[in-house]
Amino acid sequence: MLQIVRLFRESVTQNKVEESFRQGWQEAMTGNALPVSELWDGIDAE
Repeated sequence: MLQIVRLFRESVTQNKVEESFRQGWQEAMTGNALPVSELWDGIDAE
C-alpha cells in the first residue's frame, strides 16, 4: 500500500513539472515572456 502511495505522489509531481516546463517552453518560443531585466520592474523592496 505504501508503495502505491509513493508511486502516486511521484507521478503527480512529475506531471506537474512536465506540464510547467511545456507551458514555459511554449511561452518562450512564442515570445510570450518578459526579459529578465524587466522581471523586477515595479517591485519596491526595502
